[in-house]
Amino acid sequence: MGDHYQGLTMELLCFFVDQHRYALELQHVYRVFPAVSVSPLPDGPGILQGVVNVHGQAIGVVRLRERLGLPARALSVSDKLIWVRSNELDLLLPVDDIDDVHLLSQPKLAETHDFPALPALVKGVVILHDGLMFIQDLARLLSLQEQREARDALAAI
Repeated sequence: MGDHYQGLTMELLCFFVDQHRYALELQHVYRVFPAVSVSPLPDGPGILQGVVNVHGQAIGVVRLRERLGLPARALSVSDKLIWVRSNELDLLLPVDDIDDVHLLSQPKLAETHDFPALPALVKGVVILHDGLMFIQDLARLLSLQEQREARDALAAI
């Protein structure tokens, strides 16, 4: 992991889930907006909490807490939704709060093998002056089977 980002400048959207700081590479983020009501998604994969209509487009809401190995909880009115694209699929990630966009030049990275309990979704760990930030790998957000089931369920709406 360390060599992959050495010498690069990274633009990251930072967010919080259960007091943990995570980040997404900004190039994968379309938009952030306040939490809204989530409708059920019949026949969708279990990793999807449901679906939200965004300007006429049905977008699946990922159970991000579960994917990160954190306790599940209901969506709160203070939560935010991050609209991302993963494996040609638009998805919404519910998060507790948005931190900011960080531009990191020459980021100090920790090796992921130094953190054996990290979920597979984490592809890197950035060491900041005030703690750690876990960079998410959107390509691993859904398994191939979950992607197929999500596409089929969303197409049926």
